[in-house]
Amino acid sequence: MAILNYHFVWRTKNQEPILVGDVKKRVRELLRTECEAQRIEPLDGGIIGTNYIHLILSCDTGHSPKTVAQALKGKSSRFLSLEFPRQIKPNLWEEGYLCLTFNVIDNEETNKRIADYIEFGFSRKL
Repeated sequence: MAILNYHFVWRTKNQEPILVGDVKKRVRELLRTECEAQRIEPLDGGIIGTNYIHLILSCDTGHSPKTVAQALKGKSSRFLSLEFPRQIKPNLWEEGYLCLTFNVIDNEETNKRIADYIEFGFSRKL
């Protein structure tokens, strides 16, 4: 079976810096749990900024980027809004996500695209 490697990046709605403290710990747990449930392997611990998530994942070809993003963003948003109702709104994440495939993790062009997305989202053409 073929394996695909993906960079996934998505941001909080309006880039609100709410991924801190207990929320940050819990989102990491939720993402790890959902990856296990979907049989997706995180290739690193991921980066959780105050307003974005950056994951490097490996999965088989039965997982499209769309279904991976839906599962990870959907579950984490739902559970976080229930567990932290004062801090997290039901629509935690900005619409869309950046997904890039890769062969070499330290690809300079890939890193530039990710940095641009984190800073500008889709308002700037990549």
